Amino acid sequence: MSTSGSPSRPPIRIGIIGATPARGWGTAAHLPALAALEEFEVTAVSTTRLTTARATAEVFAVPLAFADDDELVSHPDVDAVAITVKVPEHDRLVRAALAAGKHVFSECRSEPTSARRAPWPSWPGRAAYGTWSGCRDTTRPGPCSSGS
Repeated sequence: MSTSGSPSRPPIRIGIIGATPARGWGTAAHLPALAALEEFEVTAVSTTRLTTARATAEVFAVPLAFADDDELVSHPDVDAVAITVKVPEHDRLVRAALAAGKHVFSECRSEPTSARRAPWPSWPGRAAYGTWSGCRDTTRPGPCSSGS
């Protein structure tokens, strides 16, 4: 999925975790929306199975497909990661993406549920990266983004 970006800056290269071809927010919302925006280029997708990741990559003309989320977040052709999997996996994936130096969009808010886990804003080095959280859950009041 190639886009042009702006004349002064190249597009932000996005990797989408949770881009199952037949269902889910990754393919139903995120991929089509990002395809319509010239500021972004989806360069990678991942699912739990390489066959489904490759199927999504083929349908949406994405050059990279992974079954290993760590490979996606550490790939040099990915600047930012959109996490569109089930909520219990969000915290782990956000942490992995931030540790790899990526910007992060998390489809759902993902506050840690255990006292041993620090909330995102207190992570060392976090100020250098942006994290954004989508607002699908309107039953929980409070801010929906933690962008920096």
